[in-house]
Amino acid sequence: MPVALLPADKAGPNVGAPTVAVTSGYVVGPNGQRFAVNDAGNSNGVFRYDAATSRYKFNLKTTGLPAGSYTLFFKVGTEPTPYTLTFDVR
Repeated sequence: MPVALLPADKAGPNVGAPTVAVTSGYVVGPNGQRFAVNDAGNSNGVFRYDAATSRYKFNLKTTGLPAGSYTLFFKVGTEPTPYTLTFDVR
């Protein structure tokens, strides 16, 4: 499942840059079950920065996950607090 992020600060402008790393942490699924992040490529959990779109891209592997709602936890740069993205597996 392709994931694309466009990080912004409180004022709203895009803060993405090739020097700012975005890394995946883990996935929490139905009933709070925690899963390791698997990527469809060999990115080792690191989002790829796309300079043409100013977005970060990651191919999240959802094969084998049961149907339900999931939350992906990830970090942007040196921010200590993880951010989240919710998605569904059908």
